[in-house]
Amino acid sequence: MSDNFPPLADELLVDASRVALPWSRAHCRHLTPSGENCFGYHALRQYLSLFGISRPMVNDAPFFRDVLGAAIRRGARRVLISGCVDFGVAALLQWIFAAEGVAPEITALDVCETPVLLNRWYADRTGMRLHAVTSDILDFHDTRPYDIVVTHSIFGLFAPEKRPALVAKWRDLLAPGGLFATVHRIAVPDAPDIERFDAAQEAAFRASVLAKAEERRRGPGLDVPPEEFAALVDAYVAQNAVYAMRSDADMVALFENAGFRIERFVTRGRVGPTQLTGPAMASGAGHVVQIAAVRR
Repeated sequence: MSDNFPPLADELLVDASRVALPWSRAHCRHLTPSGENCFGYHALRQYLSLFGISRPMVNDAPFFRDVLGAAIRRGARRVLISGCVDFGVAALLQWIFAAEGVAPEITALDVCETPVLLNRWYADRTGMRLHAVTSDILDFHDTRPYDIVVTHSIFGLFAPEKRPALVAKWRDLLAPGGLFATVHRIAVPDAPDIERFDAAQEAAFRASVLAKAEERRRGPGLDVPPEEFAALVDAYVAQNAVYAMRSDADMVALFENAGFRIERFVTRGRVGPTQLTGPAMASGAGHVVQIAAVRR
């Protein structure tokens, strides 16, 4: 098995971007910490993947492969994806379970209908068995516990006072001994409570994405008019804001206080200003942690 999750094919990402844009216009209503709805993020995300600007599942694949693979070998089959901006986590799980030679039972959940539709689209496209649900995680219930709950960079969408309830909900959804795994950025100590692009970062991001778009216009993969695409980038930047996660200790305390045992906690490395690709990178600084925790 390769160490890294193989990049999704360009053809698939082209088609995903074409369906994500109208779905985002029609279905994105959820407000983010910016006070804007999530249209810009969900519409542009597929283009960022297509352009090779942001493919976070590739970076974090070895961590998820190791911790989830071990759980699968212990018998884990039922998985909840808690928050799914697109089908990236589903594709990663598909890769990990295939390598273990077993079939998963996956539920993909998000508060917004757009990523739910994208997960259904991906499952239909690839023949993957997946159940997709539109719900706020705090309101979600299931009659059967999960063996694994997995997410990526979700804490930034929850104010600090709501995070204990979020982690408690994950624990409630897991079977005893069940595994939670995530990756998240820890902000620099002096970061504001809500992080956004500053003017220089905003200009750099916009220039980078528009340059990549212009390259794509010379071949297949981008049939959105330039003015419309520029407006899409503007919507993404306006929506780009997250609540800061202050420290490694804050992250660990959330899980330990909720009845988890930390199984693995790894610092992946510092985040630099050239990696401004999504809300979790909005300050352009800090470091990334990978955490696996077991329900006591």
